Amino acid sequence: MHKIAWSDEYCTGVEQIDHQHKKLVDMINLLSMAITYGKDKDAIGRILDTLMEYTRYHFLEEERLMLALEFEGYSQHRRNHSALIEQLSGLVYRWNQDRDVECDAIVSFLKKWLLDHIQTEDIKIAEAEASIAVSETPSVG
Repeated sequence: MHKIAWSDEYCTGVEQIDHQHKKLVDMINLLSMAITYGKDKDAIGRILDTLMEYTRYHFLEEERLMLALEFEGYSQHRRNHSALIEQLSGLVYRWNQDRDVECDAIVSFLKKWLLDHIQTEDIKIAEAEASIAVSETPSVG
């Protein structure tokens, strides 16, 4: 399974959010490596649980920023977050209950979701923040 190589194309320009995205990428890569190298079910379960908790934290931080920016896409963005949490929670629950869950499918799902979300949705938050910063810059003249 291939690791995600962090690239500047994933940067939003919001330092706090970019740092958290990098941490999420690192956690997904750790999960991928644990699966590739045949770590035991408990070790993979702990990584999944940690990833789940950090994802919740990250989403709360993003949502706080959106509210502070009065971001007009807040409601839809929050629904996207809730949908991912629901899907991920179901996968983690099934994994922890020894149900048939393909780990590779979890990693593939997370990779695609995170990178698509950063590049299509989170970038809008950065654009909103940049727009506010520009409008608050005093003009010289």
